[in-house]
Amino acid sequence: MGASSNIRIHLPVVLSWALLAGCVHPEADDLSKNPYYPFCGSSALGPDVAAFLATHGIDCVSAGGDFGGSDWVVRGTPETRFRARSLVLRQVRNAGWLVSWPADGIVLMNEWDQIGFEKGPWIRLASVRHRERPTEEVLDRLSHAGISTLFYFGEASDVVFVKAKDAEASIALLRKAVEASVTIHHPKTCAHLPPPVIRRDAPTALTLTISGTDSEHPLREHVDDFVCSYRFSGEGIFQGYSMSSKDRPDGTLVATYELLTIPADATGFLEYSFHFKLDGREYWHGLPSESFRVPLEP
Repeated sequence: MGASSNIRIHLPVVLSWALLAGCVHPEADDLSKNPYYPFCGSSALGPDVAAFLATHGIDCVSAGGDFGGSDWVVRGTPETRFRARSLVLRQVRNAGWLVSWPADGIVLMNEWDQIGFEKGPWIRLASVRHRERPTEEVLDRLSHAGISTLFYFGEASDVVFVKAKDAEASIALLRKAVEASVTIHHPKTCAHLPPPVIRRDAPTALTLTISGTDSEHPLREHVDDFVCSYRFSGEGIFQGYSMSSKDRPDGTLVATYELLTIPADATGFLEYSFHFKLDGREYWHGLPSESFRVPLEP
C-alpha cells in the first residue's frame, strides 16, 4: 500500500465506537444491575427489532443511528440477550432480515476504561465462533471462576472481554481446555514507546510492536496493512503512510515508519497514531482523539 491521504474510519466502526465511548454511569441503581446493552443494528428500511422482540417479552429499544438507521439495545440478563440473538438469527434465516452486529464494527484497542455500565479497564480476551461453540459456555467457565465478563455479538464470532486485572487468570483458564472455535487474544495486542523528542538533524523511527495470538498460524498471517498517520501541530489533516514490518524470534511483529524530513517552519509537536488490520478487522493504537504527541526539537 503506497502513501495515502488521511485515514478514514468506516461508518459502522464510527457508530460502534460512539456506543463504546458514549457509555456513562446510569442514574438509577437498578439500571447498573440490568442495563441496556448493544445488540444489533438495522438500516432505515430494515426490520423493527424492538417490536419483534416485544412479542417475545424482551425489552429492546432504538439507541439512534445515522442516516435513519437504528442501533438496537437490549435490556436483560446475558441469558435474555442470547435468547434475543437466537430469535433474530431465526428471522435472518427465515425472513431475510439484514442486521449488523457490534462485534464486527468495534474499534479494537488494548483496553477500555469503561464498556457498558461497568468500570474497567477491560481487555479483549477471546473471540468465539458461536456457531461451533456457544459463547455462553465460555462465559459460564469464566463466571464459575469468579471472573467478570462482557461480550459483544458478531456475525461469525462473538468478542469476550474481561477486566485487565483478570487477564492472566482468564487466559490460563481457557488454555486448560483449548478449543479450535475459541481464539485467545494477547492481553496487550500492541505497544509503542514514543521518543522523548523529534530531532531535526537525525532520522526518527516510530515503531509499533504487535504481540502474538494463540493460533497455530504465524502472526504475520493475521496482521497486515500497517499505517502511520501523522500531522504537525497547526495542520488539519493526518497523512497516512505505509510502514515496513519484520518478524522477531519471539513471534512478535515490529512495524516501523521512518519520518520524512521535518519542514523547516514546523514548530510545536508531532501528533500521530497507528492503524493496521488484525484478522481482517480495523485496529487503532492511538485513536485520532487520543493520538501520541511528541515535541519537536526547537
